[in-house]
Amino acid sequence: MGPTSRPRGGTRRRAGGRELAGRARRPSKASLTGGSGPRWKRRGGQNSLQARMTDFVKHFADAFTAKQIASRSMSLRAQGLITPAARPDGCAVRFDRIDGKSGLCLSRIDPIRWLRPLSALHRCTLPGLCRLDPQLRIRPRLHHLTSQDIAEALHALGRLPTKGNALLHGDMHLGQMIDASDGTVWLIDLDDLCLGPAEADLGNLIANLATQAQLGDSFAKRLAFWRREVEAAWAKLVEPVCPDILERYIALALIRRHLKFREAGRPDYEAEIVAWINPVAARISPSGSAGYPG
Repeated sequence: MGPTSRPRGGTRRRAGGRELAGRARRPSKASLTGGSGPRWKRRGGQNSLQARMTDFVKHFADAFTAKQIASRSMSLRAQGLITPAARPDGCAVRFDRIDGKSGLCLSRIDPIRWLRPLSALHRCTLPGLCRLDPQLRIRPRLHHLTSQDIAEALHALGRLPTKGNALLHGDMHLGQMIDASDGTVWLIDLDDLCLGPAEADLGNLIANLATQAQLGDSFAKRLAFWRREVEAAWAKLVEPVCPDILERYIALALIRRHLKFREAGRPDYEAEIVAWINPVAARISPSGSAGYPG
């Protein structure tokens, strides 16, 4: 049996770089990029006003980055990945707006459906990508770390292997997918692409689900349930994961979630995370080896 309660589904809306998912809410006219209704999608045509009303616009630091993001998205589309078309526009990128649902409401559907586009991404290739930096999003928040147990676990996890050549999303969770009304699942927000083991994306996905109290049950039960579900679905779609490596990437993602929650002043699951990651850290050898297959 899965978690005992589920959040209400909601229409995917994207506004000013923020992502609104879960329970449907009616936004104000100002909260949407060029639209006043709750559902928007690109309908084609050459009219520039129509394009502004139907595209989702995301801004970047400079024009070079925007052009690079758009180029990578279009290259991945050419390889068969289901992701919105992208067009650079100065320091911004205009993406086709996709009508559908996103976020925790996707937890109600078969995990194979939302893991399939991720597995397709992992098979794609792009030139010039960096290798995964497992602590990229942890280092800026280290000043929020107060638990000695978590600090020691983080030190042990610092030797986490990054072997693997999957093209990783880099920030994988259910909010990075849109389930369209025709049943197509789209993968979005491909801003953090890198190369590394598939377990890194899967670990981040599992840790995110484990720390969603809206899904019901305890933290430990959610983590065990979603790890089991994701591992089984991935084995059907691709191949079995390396359990030791997946476990360690889950632990690292949980630390990241803990620090993010603490920074925001939200319940941070410290006791639950410490109880789960301490045995993981204890199993790591001094060399950092966890038996990752060559």
